[in-house]
Amino acid sequence: MDRDGYQVCSFCGSLKNEQFFQAIEAGAELGPTDKSYKVYVDLPDPRAGEMKITGSTNSEKQPGPAWTAATEADLAEYYEGRPVPQDHSIKWVLRTPRQTVHAKFYFQHLSDEEQTRFIDLLNAKKIKVGAPGYFYRLPFFTQRVITDNPPTPSVPPKTPPRCVA
Repeated sequence: MDRDGYQVCSFCGSLKNEQFFQAIEAGAELGPTDKSYKVYVDLPDPRAGEMKITGSTNSEKQPGPAWTAATEADLAEYYEGRPVPQDHSIKWVLRTPRQTVHAKFYFQHLSDEEQTRFIDLLNAKKIKVGAPGYFYRLPFFTQRVITDNPPTPSVPPKTPPRCVA
């Protein structure tokens, strides 16, 4: 399945593993979360510069000069091909140029070998982690190793089941 020019899992919408590693190797920033099973990945948008809906409101008054009245075409784009609900309340939309794709990746998709590959990249400081600059919740398959040096993740003895989609 394709979403915003990237291959994703048809079940959960996670980036495919190889695209995840390609993004890391290309220097994409990983956005840490408060969940040990998910990370966000900011990727270049293949349609950079094209306008897209980035805001909507049901306000009676126009929220600002950049907002336009929602048309049927806007609603179809907003709902991404799904039927527009009869009771929708969107009256205004805001369009801005595409810049990046904010994708997600679920660590459950990684094989044991790929988990090790991820840890090796992390320990080698080849993964760019967004603010605050570290994983405040480490991926579920890692643990901190206490040493005189800064903590680094390693594989624990047992890993939980993976997504089978």
